[in-house]
Amino acid sequence: HDTLNSSYYYDHSTWSTPDALNDQLQGYVVGRWALSAEETHIFSPALVNSLRFGFNNSGMTNPSLTALNPNVTNTTYGMTSSLYPATISSVAAGGGVSGIAKFQSFQPQGSEDMATHMYEVFDDVSFTKGNHSFKFGGDFLRDSVDFNLTGQIWGTVGFPTLTDFLENIPGKTQGPTSSPFVKGITSHTTNAYIISGYFQDDWKVR
Repeated sequence: HDTLNSSYYYDHSTWSTPDALNDQLQGYVVGRWALSAEETHIFSPALVNSLRFGFNNSGMTNPSLTALNPNVTNTTYGMTSSLYPATISSVAAGGGVSGIAKFQSFQPQGSEDMATHMYEVFDDVSFTKGNHSFKFGGDFLRDSVDFNLTGQIWGTVGFPTLTDFLENIPGKTQGPTSSPFVKGITSHTTNAYIISGYFQDDWKVR
């Protein structure tokens, strides 16, 4: 005799907020789905085996969602004619100029994304013999995390003084991490494995 149960769910959500200068909507896009299944097999009234499997996948990225100011996607202001305007990391050294916030570039793909994949397998056996009720089994879990860092793909610029900012004389420039410069994605992956087992004997003396 076999019994099979399974479940599945999917969730996708977006959270957004304007940046400090109301130039764009920034936020997070989060997706998640999971699948689980369980199969129970009754070999006899004294022997039952239950096998369960689960998979959980979730991801997150932080893209620029909407350009509220059309100039944030105007390539006229980019480091090259094919790039959006760069991020202005600071105006004036140190604490910066009061009232002037960071000018964040418009990045449709976000500056980072992360995905988590979790696999789980459990097996449990129940066996009755005389006055003994045995339970034993084990589980395997793998947790994998992929992290991609794209950085400031259009480049970053800093200005030592407010006058330099107004006259467009940068003091520090960091090149873009997009073509035709360098590949803009740095990837990291971590994996964790857990393997365990157990044995239990319930003995009825009388």
